[in-house]
Amino acid sequence: MSIQKQWACRFKDGAPLIEDQESFEAQCHKYEGKQGYVSLKLYRKQKSNPQQRYYRGVFVKMLADHLGYDYDDMHSAISMEHLLVVPEDGSPPYVMSTQLADWTTDRWERYMAHLRRWALDKFGVVIPEPNEIDMDQVRYPF
Repeated sequence: MSIQKQWACRFKDGAPLIEDQESFEAQCHKYEGKQGYVSLKLYRKQKSNPQQRYYRGVFVKMLADHLGYDYDDMHSAISMEHLLVVPEDGSPPYVMSTQLADWTTDRWERYMAHLRRWALDKFGVVIPEPNEIDMDQVRYPF
């Protein structure tokens, strides 16, 4: 059985200071006498819901409307063009998900900047940046 819970911490004097120490200790007591692993992972801000809403509700929608594509077909075409992974070990190609939990905010914004340049260069479509539109008016899902 593996523990799926994570506890936020800050590091001070070379040691983690767990923010919810009581909950952490209660979980540890459940495994008294058993062997386990403790690992450290540096916090990285994850892609946010507004970023997903921008991608789906602005980028994909504008490009689909401009090219006359069905919304889902447009998303699939973008993914096949930009997120197709062909493993070097010969295993089957796959398309990375835009839902990946390990997309950081910064990596996602670099990807979106790439897509905005691609839409302009390939189709002449200017996609506004998130700070150039009123995101409160963006609706996704439709």
